[in-house]
Amino acid sequence: MVKKVQPLTFDELNQAMGENIRGLLSGDVTPSVANAVATSAGVIFRGVRLQMEYARLTNKQPTIPMLEARNPGSEEK
Repeated sequence: MVKKVQPLTFDELNQAMGENIRGLLSGDVTPSVANAVATSAGVIFRGVRLQMEYARLTNKQPTIPMLEARNPGSEEK
């Protein structure tokens, strides 16, 4: 059974990228892991950008959970 994971917000992903860079600089993270995390983040950001561009071109309001603020205590289980 696959565990459902709540998507990261932009701020959470940005924080994770910062931790990844600090880990790489300190030697706690290997270059291959840092590269995998950076590549994954890039794919996520490109997907969000594509959704926003599509919404702009179609005059629709995008629904992008990553850009929505998360209220503490309202996490789905």
